[in-house]
Amino acid sequence: MKTKLLFILLCSFFGGMFLSAAPKMQDRLIMPEAIYAVPGIETNIYYRNIFLTINPKNFIYDVKCKKGRCDERRWRFTPKKEDVGTYDLSLKIYDDYGLVAEGKSKLIVSPADAGKGKNISL
Repeated sequence: MKTKLLFILLCSFFGGMFLSAAPKMQDRLIMPEAIYAVPGIETNIYYRNIFLTINPKNFIYDVKCKKGRCDERRWRFTPKKEDVGTYDLSLKIYDDYGLVAEGKSKLIVSPADAGKGKNISL
């Protein structure tokens, strides 16, 4: 009886490990703290580059930001001079079962002539 009970417990534990859903995706999201942009140059966030998964098309990406727009494979924004400033940007990623990952960042639009006349070196 004890052997049978132990067998059932082990099967349910290990069987559950193999039959469970995919590992938590949150740790596969690589969201930068800041995204820098300059007027006149298109800025992109490609979902496949910040969310590491085998098939990015299996997910829905929802970017919230006052600027830019979401496309199927990326978020994009081409700032204008009047867009200089800092904006909150958040990303939520969903699959068939709900939210799998989320992250926040700042969109920083710098003037095209930032640093002009300064001696800058790396």
